[in-house]
Amino acid sequence: MLWLIQRQLKSKNVASRRKAVERLCNAPQSRALRALGEALGDDDAEVRRLAATALGKLEDEARIAPLLTALHDRDADVQKAAILALKRTSDERVSAALLPLLRHANAGVRGCAVQMLESIGWHPSKPEDEMWFLVARGQCSRVAAFGAAALLPLEMVLNSGPSSLCVAAAQTLGEIEDRRVVRLLLKATKSDDPAVCAAAVDSLAKVGGLEAA
Repeated sequence: MLWLIQRQLKSKNVASRRKAVERLCNAPQSRALRALGEALGDDDAEVRRLAATALGKLEDEARIAPLLTALHDRDADVQKAAILALKRTSDERVSAALLPLLRHANAGVRGCAVQMLESIGWHPSKPEDEMWFLVARGQCSRVAAFGAAALLPLEMVLNSGPSSLCVAAAQTLGEIEDRRVVRLLLKATKSDDPAVCAAAVDSLAKVGGLEAA
């Protein structure tokens, strides 16, 4: 049966390749590890996502290397699948590979990465890592203490975060003494979300100045 699945994985038909990987998700086989690793390079993001999920169900430690590579996939859903697939490993390479994902533009990827790091007992040892760790956890209000260094992660949240986090980011910017926050807050006032706009206006009132007016 495995030979048939492997044959389907090489098919030019996307639906056929997806079906083949779905079968491996439902019935994981260590013998399919190589085929699943190759599927992580498929042109179709759904095939890659399913391959990462299937690899996560294997007991073979050899699954870790291809999954670490999948953490750098161009599709956020594939990255999230790869993160979740690594949850049953204590390999030291995992924390090092997850750390850069705390700065990912996609809030979902950041959230998955921080949850995984917490589950393996990782703790930030540098102030900069702690700042990004807090942002990934959605604790924007706590990064005001980092001053101007917090502008970049807060701007990232405003650009891609869910409504609740965008509101928190706008509120936090009002606590930072740096004239550059005005530009970020003015941009936030143009948000489609009224709650974000209101939070940005409140923060601008705190910042003050002619530009804010």
